[in-house]
Amino acid sequence: MKQVHDFVDYALDFAAKHTKVLLVYPGPPVDLDQHAKEFLAKQPELPANIVLVTDSDYKMTNLYALRRDAPQETAYPSTFILDKKGMIAFEKISHSHGDCQSAHDALDHLAAN
Repeated sequence: MKQVHDFVDYALDFAAKHTKVLLVYPGPPVDLDQHAKEFLAKQPELPANIVLVTDSDYKMTNLYALRRDAPQETAYPSTFILDKKGMIAFEKISHSHGDCQSAHDALDHLAAN
């Protein structure tokens, strides 16, 4: 969750670069919407350029081979930056929570692309 807060804290910086941030919340369909609502209730209101979607059938998670089969886990924390054509210009797939992409570093990658 620290990674999410980091990106929310930098929302204005992403907006200044005309960039939207998509947060994908994967999980089994049972109670996923409720878990997402509980997550959002703990956050300040998300800025307009930050959007949360759920991935109950793991389509996105499986498409990018992000499924993490470990207790209390669903997917590897990941950051993707898409170019104006929708192609992946940068990706960071973290295999531990301590290795997550920071919003500041993501902004640096945006400036480089």
